Amino acid sequence: MGQNGLGNIRNENGDRLDDFCARHSLFIGGTSFIHKDIHKYTWHSPDGRTRNQIDHIITSKLIVGSLIDGKAKRGADIDSDHQLLVGTFRLRPAAIKRKKATSKYNIVRLQNQARPEAYNSAMRLNIGDVNSVATSWDSIAQSCKQSAQTILGQGVERRKPWIRESTWSEITNLKILKNRMEVARTPTEKAAVNAEYRRSAANFKYLTRIDRKIYYNNIADEAEHASNVGSMRQVYVDITLRAQQQSKTKMELSLLHQPSS
Repeated sequence: MGQNGLGNIRNENGDRLDDFCARHSLFIGGTSFIHKDIHKYTWHSPDGRTRNQIDHIITSKLIVGSLIDGKAKRGADIDSDHQLLVGTFRLRPAAIKRKKATSKYNIVRLQNQARPEAYNSAMRLNIGDVNSVATSWDSIAQSCKQSAQTILGQGVERRKPWIRESTWSEITNLKILKNRMEVARTPTEKAAVNAEYRRSAANFKYLTRIDRKIYYNNIADEAEHASNVGSMRQVYVDITLRAQQQSKTKMELSLLHQPSS
């Protein structure tokens, strides 16, 4: 309870309220603000001679800073012997605690037959002796992380093979412009950043079309060269595996070079 309440005498109900708030980490906020007595009392007797502060604004101690004022409004006609008690709050959005992103391991290396055997050997060496269930679980979890870090290493970012590095730099620029647009303070600034973002997005789409065309043209050149030297297996790898896996649609005939013969 605050130090600016009306009067210093509490009855049994007041003591119960005080104990209840103490047990549940609550705060009686209406007694914390300096006001005249006419803005503190919330009840008056029928004869108008006795006045008291028996209605309160109670908040959790976690958000007690959000309550910035509280007082009785005498002018409200509510046909009651109680006064209207009004509290003013300033809401603050809670901070978002983002979880730290877990590192990914390069599981593609497990396709090599020697890697799983090396991983199992490292697991057996790292587990060691265990004495209880909790110790066993912690030991296994730590062993998995250490073995994966040693044998597999960190995972690499998956990128489309046909996108060039210059195009990826344009993607980074798009992210920067997107963040600038979100923090823009004035409509004029936001409109200017939005126009720049649209130009960069259009340029990115143009570059990706060019990159895809160059990529498939290179596949066609390699397949043509392999066909000329009689390496049909390389033709199969270029046409079937590389081209069809990277595109869900059929390759356009205009992207393929016709043999010069």
